[in-house]
Parts: sequence; structure tokens; C-alpha cells
Amino acid sequence: MKHTALALALFATMLTGCGDDGTNGRNGVDGQNGTNGANGQNGTNGQSTLVQQIHLDMGDQRCLLGGLQIHSGLDNDANGNLDTAEIKQTSHLCHPHTFASVGVALPYSI
Repeated sequence: MKHTALALALFATMLTGCGDDGTNGRNGVDGQNGTNGANGQNGTNGQSTLVQQIHLDMGDQRCLLGGLQIHSGLDNDANGNLDTAEIKQTSHLCHPHTFASVGVALPYSI
């Protein structure tokens, strides 16, 4: 009989454990941050951008009244000079003249 009562008590305890879960408790406080890892290796140096300005005399076919020709690009060989093969963009800055402001057509286009 003792074994039967013990078995019944154990069975009743197991049945009460099969109910719905209760609500979760509050979150605890975050722990301390860990130590930082070692620094990585430095990257390779980047390339320099160079700009070259060339004076254009009056009468030049690109700028009738003179101006500047501006080349730009990366210094791929790191020699400090903008070589012809390194030029990626060229633009022209032409000197204005008063007749351009009154609507006279210029003999060239930009």
C-alpha cells in the first residue's frame, strides 16, 4: 500500500507539471563587454590624383581668346608626374569676352 500511495503521489506531481508555461521573467542586466581584439594589418597606400594645367594662347583652336587646358588622372607609376597614359579627363576653361555676353555667335563650341 505504501508503494501505491507513493506511486500515486508521484503520478499526481507529474500531471501538475504538464500545464501551460507561465510568463517569462524580466531580462537580467547585460554583462561587461569583452576585451578588444588585435588591430589588423595596415592596407596599401592609395594612388595620388594629379592635375596639370596648360596655358592656351589667344587664337588656339580650342579657346579662340585663350584659356587653360586642364588634365587630371591617377599617378599610376607614383613618379609625381601626370604622364600621357595616366590622363583620364581633359577640360578647357576659355577666357570670356564681352561680345559673348551680347549674343554674338562664337567661332567655336565647348
